[in-house]
Amino acid sequence: MKFKPGDQVSFLSEKRDGIVRKILKDGLVSVEIEDGFEIPVMPKELIKIGTDGRVDLPDDYEVPTEHHSTNTSDNIQKHEPPKYEDMPDEEEAITTALLDDKSFKKNGIYLCFEPVKDPGKDIQFYRLYLVNKTDYDVLFTCFLMENDTYKAFTYDAVAASSKYLLEEISAKDIASWAQMLFQFLFYTERKQPVKEPLSIEKRLKVSKLFKNEAFTFYPIIGFSCYLTPIFEDVVAEEWPEEAWAQEKIIEVPARDIRLLLEPKIHVEKIDPKHVTSPYIAEVDLHIEQLYERAAELNNHDKLKLQIDYFTKTLDAAIAHKFKKITYIHGVGQGILKENIAHIINESYKGIKIQDAPLRKYGMGATEVIIPFNLVY
Repeated sequence: MKFKPGDQVSFLSEKRDGIVRKILKDGLVSVEIEDGFEIPVMPKELIKIGTDGRVDLPDDYEVPTEHHSTNTSDNIQKHEPPKYEDMPDEEEAITTALLDDKSFKKNGIYLCFEPVKDPGKDIQFYRLYLVNKTDYDVLFTCFLMENDTYKAFTYDAVAASSKYLLEEISAKDIASWAQMLFQFLFYTERKQPVKEPLSIEKRLKVSKLFKNEAFTFYPIIGFSCYLTPIFEDVVAEEWPEEAWAQEKIIEVPARDIRLLLEPKIHVEKIDPKHVTSPYIAEVDLHIEQLYERAAELNNHDKLKLQIDYFTKTLDAAIAHKFKKITYIHGVGQGILKENIAHIINESYKGIKIQDAPLRKYGMGATEVIIPFNLVY
């Protein structure tokens, strides 16, 4: 028996009714039961309930022998099915597949804000999507900050390589989405490593959403939007073997850190976009974040540009008394991470390094700790 979203159904094996919300892969259907939970069910375990209370039995249904009644409908408990006034139309899919875009190298989960404008080109509202650019199906819960505490907003699942319409938000209400908390569980039937559950806070500078330059067309999404990561891994960059063999650890001359601590020595401040809280910063060293025409550079020049920006921001952090700076370098081939460790060990004596929190960054970031009593 075929079902579609909105069908009212009853379970054959138990006294329970529900309503079909989604058609899942592998032939399963997602049924919302009376308490609001959705559960996956095989179609053969369900019967359809008509608006008049009659049931539509599958062709192979057998009347239970332990009952004397020959009226099949007498053997099935009838309950008033739950009513849903705002059920989406069948064609209005909440989850849609991402488009094929080989240039989008990163894997992760993102928030996507699509602006919807009126004829006067003012933003009326935003469509907010949860973008799952991973090979895993993801179960998620979303919480919003309300009166200094997180309040549950919704929960659901989003398939691998898909985007999920989370909410439509009016422009005047966008500030209520400035601080969020997401929890993720990852599932796949493919032979892939088990991915640890994640719980991640996401802070949003909502002022960006009122600037035209914040919106970019992403082929993988299919429209212009503001795309911001909740978390991301990095697909290893494919370097030809011969080019890889030529890459060397870049030597940085030993520097006298005492000069950075001298008040008379001017050292440029860290760009405010990197400052996450007082005296704490986060710097993304992915090449596309540092140079707009990154595709024009060879691998050696990309690496040198990343190292130069790393040393520049670290010098600034030391000079201006920062406590911690986290460098996001991705997983990749590991060469940038190796450079960072080498340079600090050779040229920044007294500075400490460690892997950044796995839950937030995966294996793709390094924390640099600057002691408050750094003296030479």
